[in-house]
Amino acid sequence: MKTYTFHVYLSDDQTVWRQIEMAANQTLHELHLAILDAFGFDQLHPYSFFLSGEAWDKESEYTLPEYREYGISQEELVKTTAKEEEEEITEELEPIGIEWDYEDESADYEDDEMIANLLSPDDIENFWQSLQEADETQLNMAAQMLFFETEPEQDMIQFLKALKELDKEDFTKIIKLLASDEFFEALLNNPETITLNDMKFRKGQEFLYLYDYDEPWEFRVRVEKINRRAKEDDYPRVVARGGEAPAQYADRNV
Repeated sequence: MKTYTFHVYLSDDQTVWRQIEMAANQTLHELHLAILDAFGFDQLHPYSFFLSGEAWDKESEYTLPEYREYGISQEELVKTTAKEEEEEITEELEPIGIEWDYEDESADYEDDEMIANLLSPDDIENFWQSLQEADETQLNMAAQMLFFETEPEQDMIQFLKALKELDKEDFTKIIKLLASDEFFEALLNNPETITLNDMKFRKGQEFLYLYDYDEPWEFRVRVEKINRRAKEDDYPRVVARGGEAPAQYADRNV
């Protein structure tokens, strides 16, 4: 089996470190839990991984959906998300027959209805009609574009076939759900669903793990070793350590 060994140390004290071996099919969320356990911390606070190594770099952030909006005003979130969705949805939907006519009405959007409203009734009807007329080859092409896969899994194609069987009313409800901010945030960069293998880590790669947004602890995480012939065992496990971990709540009011 394949494992990753991570060298994890405190950003402000490199003498305090732990090496943690993880199975490749374990998730980033499990790495988060393993780090806290290795340093004797509780699991009560939000966390983020930043692949760039820079705290609050949203483009490289992996965190749970409920933590993703931390530190962003609603106005900024609306403007940023609307613009990104304009570009991404245009690129995805136009090749399969949907004309994308975007108007900046972001000031009128609220919460998770914002992205759902970006798909007009005409867009949804065109999408539904396109699916009704699509043959097997066209469904395969649509799956490639929608799921960013050159060879889409069979369940992706089955998903489109299931959409094709819906009447227009149910189809509209499903598409608005799929286009909602809440749904997409649950899929993108979610540590609970992304495995270490999905991350395609390289030996020597280093990134930031930040725990507790209000009074943050910063840990540097380096990929120390990739073992493709590891023995079957219980993972994660601490394989080496150095220094005494500080008290998590020293000089803090909990």
